[in-house]
Amino acid sequence: MTLTETKVSQKIAKIKCEEMSCNSCKKHITQAVTKLEGIEQLDVNLDTKIITVIINNETTTEQDVLNAVTEAGYEAELIQ
Repeated sequence: MTLTETKVSQKIAKIKCEEMSCNSCKKHITQAVTKLEGIEQLDVNLDTKIITVIINNETTTEQDVLNAVTEAGYEAELIQ
């Protein structure tokens, strides 16, 4: 399954994080997001500064993912 293919119980969350600038940032965000239940796939792209996550809609929301990123110390916003 790719980041563009999802099951009915899945949703793709995209988050823009302009503050993300290095591999350390990527590591901190990855650790924060993967602690959440229902994370099925994660891509943290330093070039585009976009975090793309496939979540299980039944256990996790886009807001949960956004909260994990902001609680890790990064300003971020949900995007379409």
